[in-house]
Amino acid sequence: MRSNLWLLLGAMLRSIRQIARRSFSTAAAAERVKGKLYLKFSSPYQTVYDDKPVHLVNISTLTGVMGIHAEHVPTIAQMRPGVVMVQEDETGSNVKKFFVPAGFTIINDDSTASISASEVMSLDELDFAKAKSALPEYQAKVNSLPDGKDKAEAQIALEVIEAITFAETA
Repeated sequence: MRSNLWLLLGAMLRSIRQIARRSFSTAAAAERVKGKLYLKFSSPYQTVYDDKPVHLVNISTLTGVMGIHAEHVPTIAQMRPGVVMVQEDETGSNVKKFFVPAGFTIINDDSTASISASEVMSLDELDFAKAKSALPEYQAKVNSLPDGKDKAEAQIALEVIEAITFAETA
């Protein structure tokens, strides 16, 4: 399992490097609407948003929940398991929510943001009942295992399961 985690981390870092290397053309930049955030949101398996103008994005990071607007301060953030909420318009009538188990976000000073996640699922793809039933099992595993690889893997699984159960109320 540890090698799988390193492979996943390596794939995520390669994705981030590719996103960071890409630059937006001057023609595309000239067409941008001031006050909009242009979002790229993808996983290795799918592209959810490809340079689409949105109003607001909320992400779960290691330091807490972060709201991203146009003209946000440049930031690189590691994401924790949780919900990515995308508000496409100012009225809040078009909001989309996705679950990501991990990822990175790069926010640029030109009102662009890139989210690279290990996986992206809409909330209706999650089995909340299954996550709730697995929660006590993984809590017991984390509490009973000695420090080491197995405990670390159980802790990661527990964090994802807890985030899924919390996502039900998001």
